[in-house]
Amino acid sequence: MQWAIQTEHLTKIYGGHVIAVNDMSLQVPAGAIYGLLGPNGAGKTTTLRLLLGLQRPTAGRALVFGQPCGVNATGVRRMIGFLATHPTLPGHLRPIEYLDLLGRICRLSNDVRQPRLASLLRAVGLLDATDQRIETFSTGMRTRLGIAASLMADPPLLLWDEPTAGLDPAARRFTLDLIRDLGKNRTIVIATHILADIDQICDHVGVMHEGRMIFSGPMREMKRRLRHDDFRL
Repeated sequence: MQWAIQTEHLTKIYGGHVIAVNDMSLQVPAGAIYGLLGPNGAGKTTTLRLLLGLQRPTAGRALVFGQPCGVNATGVRRMIGFLATHPTLPGHLRPIEYLDLLGRICRLSNDVRQPRLASLLRAVGLLDATDQRIETFSTGMRTRLGIAASLMADPPLLLWDEPTAGLDPAARRFTLDLIRDLGKNRTIVIATHILADIDQICDHVGVMHEGRMIFSGPMREMKRRLRHDDFRL
């Protein structure tokens, strides 16, 4: 089996005493829609930042498609499309201008860049908002534009942090349907604290608690354990 993500004893400690990620060994199969589930503060965002090379691990290592992650691993970052929670976007630009800028940064030629940004705006339902400045966008519109931005370089791996946070029911349904569709030809990792989202779209799941990975495996295996385990309070 090919692994999109592998971590070995991955650890991140802040200030010598705050353990954000604790000895994580994780394997995400290529082509999976993987839900990284846990409450706020469990270490999900830190894990994504370590995979992106935005932070150095205190110990251990992480691989993306067999290549080591790190602050200088530009080749790894080219394979990743990242969506932050409530993404901060340049409000003075319009959607086309913003995506075109990203395409230029990614060194996409004009004949690739222009059709792609148009198809992405159509895919995320923002064609009617191309004349609006981003600063006028609602939370849901900003999330959809952030999704389009994460896809601009056509990466094989998507890391999305709380993509449904703050969305109304219609926008949440749109986002979940889009994830399901995108998962047909790429690997997606969704970090969230919403179990219902994981249940609807993910085929693999990892559960984090206080920086530790307490379960990782197929969704059907977690459901099997939940059906057979008894809890008495």
